[in-house]
Amino acid sequence: KTINAIKDDTGVEEISIEDDGTIFITGKDGSAEKAEARIKDITRVFKIGEKLDVTITKVADFGAFAKLNDANEGLIHISEIAPFRVEKITDILKEGDKVPVVIKEVDEKDRINLSIKQRDPDFAKNKAPKQIEK
Repeated sequence: KTINAIKDDTGVEEISIEDDGTIFITGKDGSAEKAEARIKDITRVFKIGEKLDVTITKVADFGAFAKLNDANEGLIHISEIAPFRVEKITDILKEGDKVPVVIKEVDEKDRINLSIKQRDPDFAKNKAPKQIEK
């Protein structure tokens, strides 16, 4: 199903996978290169400590989901947005925002956890609403 989708989307003539995992791609006019890029995205292994710029795709009360590439998303838990307590996540993040992150953890289920505060501790400071002192 995935191979057929890549073939349809890129226009390659053939994609074959050998028993040893070697992949052969046949195509014209750059279609093989497009298919190769898609396959690399799907099979990419993210490493702890890797720095990326990601796009927020969904905001929830507990955090935000971010698109890492065409095949992967990660979670920025609300506690990983800033080095201070974030009361309302939507004061800082919204869908479509581009944010700097670092890969904090890849858990046993291959879920990718991200941190803004480890990459840029001052990121949220400029976006958070100013506190009114009484």
